[in-house]
Amino acid sequence: MPTPAPTVQRGAGKLQRHQSTGRRQLSRQHLGRLRGSQQRRQFLLLGQHRHRHLRRVPVEFGHEVIGQAERRTTRSIYPQTDGQRVAWSQAPTSTTVGGPASLVAQALSGGAQTVLSTGMINFTLAGGVLAWIEGTTSVNAQGISTTTITGLKASNSGGTVTTISPTSSATLYGVSGGHVVYGLQNKLYDWNATTAASSLLVDTLPSLVMISGNTLYFTLGSSQTVYQLTLH
Repeated sequence: MPTPAPTVQRGAGKLQRHQSTGRRQLSRQHLGRLRGSQQRRQFLLLGQHRHRHLRRVPVEFGHEVIGQAERRTTRSIYPQTDGQRVAWSQAPTSTTVGGPASLVAQALSGGAQTVLSTGMINFTLAGGVLAWIEGTTSVNAQGISTTTITGLKASNSGGTVTTISPTSSATLYGVSGGHVVYGLQNKLYDWNATTAASSLLVDTLPSLVMISGNTLYFTLGSSQTVYQLTLH
């Protein structure tokens, strides 16, 4: 039989060498992909580890905060500020929101907190004056609670507390410009924080009241007429 031509062998050898080279090239590419995927996998794992670490901190922190909140026995709500002081209502968590509570104040610059009242019903802080209605709550044999107003008080910028009215008919309308506007026995009054004195404004109670600076705006009855008074 005739022997195969050497060119065919050389061609086959070239083909084999090409195939072998191709395998080596594919192996390098495959190896590169493997290395790349390994690096990406390591990066993702590292990122997941970091993400789990970062995510775990707020969860533990949040649980801790919630745990502390559940153990608290008092709540501090309804904060107000006039740029000088901040005041808020503070009461045991076992009490009903809206009932008599402690009135706490503190200077915005810091310092000690001051409890101005332990029976505050509502309060308003503006222009250096903090005014509030005080009351007491009693519970009868049927478990029904009754709140009785005991007066109106105010604290000036220096912290001095004054009893404006010790009667149960006092109503707080607003605070502005160093004045406390309040109702008493169906009449409207103004208390001046500088002089610590009250003066009669209107010989009847208004329907709506708004105070801006030293100016009082109000309406009477069902009338849509708006009246204006300057507070002195």
